[in-house]
Amino acid sequence: MDYITRIKTNLKSYILMKKITLLLFCMIGSIAYAQVIINENFDSGTPAGWTDTYTNTAESACEGNSERDNIYSTSATGNLTTPNQVGLSNATDLNVSFDYVILDYPAGFDPPIDATPAGWGTAELQYSTDDGDTWTTALTIDDTNHVVANTCATMMVTIPAASLPNGGDVKLQIANTWAAGDYYFYVDNFMATQVVSSAPACPANVTSTPDV
Repeated sequence: MDYITRIKTNLKSYILMKKITLLLFCMIGSIAYAQVIINENFDSGTPAGWTDTYTNTAESACEGNSERDNIYSTSATGNLTTPNQVGLSNATDLNVSFDYVILDYPAGFDPPIDATPAGWGTAELQYSTDDGDTWTTALTIDDTNHVVANTCATMMVTIPAASLPNGGDVKLQIANTWAAGDYYFYVDNFMATQVVSSAPACPANVTSTPDV
């Protein structure tokens, strides 16, 4: 092989290696690109991985099926908890929303239709970054912000980016605490989404370069 041919061969090998390196970098960058996304309407039942004291029902549901828990004096707490989102935080704001309604436990076998009066208790939207060992309350529903009604309302809250480290875990729950009455607390259309950041820009088609 003459000197010029060896140079051409070495150049082509070098360029090909650089392109392979670029592709590997893009693949790794794409794998690392993550965000917390939870979107659940509960129409197919209680989702796998969710832990709760709630049950799934179509009776008096917000839409399709809802999750609900009966809260009263001898069952004074409840919770609806998402699976742990392992390593998915991208250190941006987490926007959380859900529909809910509070209805009195009915007499007999009638479906619940009556709005529960004020003084029922609280429901807290909480988050954890250590798989539920500790919880921080981001939103509290109580008599100060709850409108007594027999129709579903939407609650929204933003958990700030500073509370959610990059590459960290995120777990969410609704925690109920009884104060008075005997009622169902319904939850539906639960959504939690972090802000989407830009994915790495990678070439759509990489081919080896012939002679230089």
